Amino acid sequence: MTRLFLLLILLGPSAQAQANTCHSLFRERPVPYGTIPISGYASVFNVLDFSGDVILPGAFKESLETRPFSQIPMLSAHDASETIGQWTAVREDGYGLYVEGYINPRTSGGNRFLQMMSRSSTAGLSVGFRTLTATRPQPEVREIKTLSLWEISLVNRAVNPLSSFRLDDPASPALIPFRPKDPPDWLHLFF
Repeated sequence: MTRLFLLLILLGPSAQAQANTCHSLFRERPVPYGTIPISGYASVFNVLDFSGDVILPGAFKESLETRPFSQIPMLSAHDASETIGQWTAVREDGYGLYVEGYINPRTSGGNRFLQMMSRSSTAGLSVGFRTLTATRPQPEVREIKTLSLWEISLVNRAVNPLSSFRLDDPASPALIPFRPKDPPDWLHLFF
């Protein structure tokens, strides 16, 4: 960090201005000082999760139109007793439900979750919702067409195997690589 700061001083004001604007291009709302920014997919469409659900594209649309993302709590493992941060962006795209936000390490839940992540190589996202419309193409599979999104949790193991996030703070000791993944090889066994 110090080397970057010195390099920006040597390069002059235009490089400093460019560096300052680059960070702000990735977020819809600023991240407060002392928090840890995260981004990832809380749900990935058309994936059979471990509970037998498949969330279809457009399932979140109605819920996101009626409830702003600032009212969707960030929880640790669906524990509603304490929020551990704030979502700064929640939107559907062609891949799934994309989220950005920040973990507040000054909360006891945020601090516990970051400590757990530093000891574990697995972490994911999970959505808490109420199903509004769904079909059953097979007895053990439920395709969810519309839902009401209640909350988004950071979890140790996600029910949807492709739901994951990364910490966007390069100084963090618990940096988790994130990239949308192809479905695992075993997923075809369920269809």
